Amino acid sequence: MGEKILNLKHSLSGSSFDKTTFLEWSKISKVDGKPYSINMMKLMNQLRKSIQDKIGNGRGKYVFIKSITWDLAFHKPIWKPELFNIDNEDRKKFYKKIFKEFQLFIILFDNLKKEMAEEEADRFIAEQMLPITLYMMKSKFRPVSEINSVDVWLKQARNYLGDEVKENKGFEGDIYLSKDKSEVRFQVTRCANMEILRKYGLRFTAATLCMCDHITYHTVFPNLIFKRTHSIAVGDEYCDHEFRLRTKDDPKMDEDNYGDCYTIDGIRDVVREWEEKAKEIHFGSKMNWDKYANKYFENNEHE
Repeated sequence: MGEKILNLKHSLSGSSFDKTTFLEWSKISKVDGKPYSINMMKLMNQLRKSIQDKIGNGRGKYVFIKSITWDLAFHKPIWKPELFNIDNEDRKKFYKKIFKEFQLFIILFDNLKKEMAEEEADRFIAEQMLPITLYMMKSKFRPVSEINSVDVWLKQARNYLGDEVKENKGFEGDIYLSKDKSEVRFQVTRCANMEILRKYGLRFTAATLCMCDHITYHTVFPNLIFKRTHSIAVGDEYCDHEFRLRTKDDPKMDEDNYGDCYTIDGIRDVVREWEEKAKEIHFGSKMNWDKYANKYFENNEHE
């Protein structure tokens, strides 16, 4: 698994890599700032309106109210730890906590499957959760005027991941950081969020949320190259995130960097659409993004 990363000796620059685990990284790198909080009132209003728009005013209102009241109280989805390779009580508790956070979406998914095809219901849930995830990422990943090492991204990533990388409970893997800090690679071997969504049938939703990485990083950090060809969210055994400083030889757009987007039909189109929207989310307008990003492409030899 992940032989290309595990056997890696040199970065693109020629520098060798230092290896550490997420757990070790979490101990030496402190979180700066408070965790992201979701405006539940705003979320509930969004969900209600979206469901009513999707299946009709009366029916949509009934499904929504039933989901957040009766079903959430008496017909909760069953927690099935046997679906996951959980080998200790701390990890089991962590996975159950993540499961509870997704319960409402699982309930809505199960109810919407009675109103439409399963794939359509899955895609609908993805549409509701994608903006939430992007705004969560916006709160932690912010543009900087210059990047001369991947340390800038690493510090922001640490703030975003928060407690997930502590004690190897639900987000595990190794970090390979080049000694000159021009490149870093994450090999993720466990991701509780994506594992739970997939096991409870929300496969398109899992893939969509994971692709918020592409959407955010390519928008906020045009001075970095982000590449991923494997992802737990699309059914792979691991994720192979790669970040490195952009060089003059890098094309402005390289589809090879989006390898995992092509595993599930329709995901690459979602990413394209939301990369455009993300320019407004992070910069206020596409014009502002162009002013920020184009300086990194001016001397590019491979448009």
